[in-house]
Amino acid sequence: MTAGGLAPGFADERVTARMPTTAEVAALGMGERVPVLCVERVVRGLGGRVLEALRVVGAADRVELHYHELPLTGGVV
Repeated sequence: MTAGGLAPGFADERVTARMPTTAEVAALGMGERVPVLCVERVVRGLGGRVLEALRVVGAADRVELHYHELPLTGGVV
């Protein structure tokens, strides 16, 4: 983002689990009784302008979420 001239200020991310829709079962080639994980993230600039919106759905038995070395700025140590 920054290489493209955008300055991200903060991100909101939500991860939920639910049973898949019929279309998701077909698209993901999975069983209809396997839950899915849904990740929704919105990245905004310091002024609040949306810079990126992401929505990902994956079979919960095949998806891992890793958060590693995330920068934390402006916090108190």
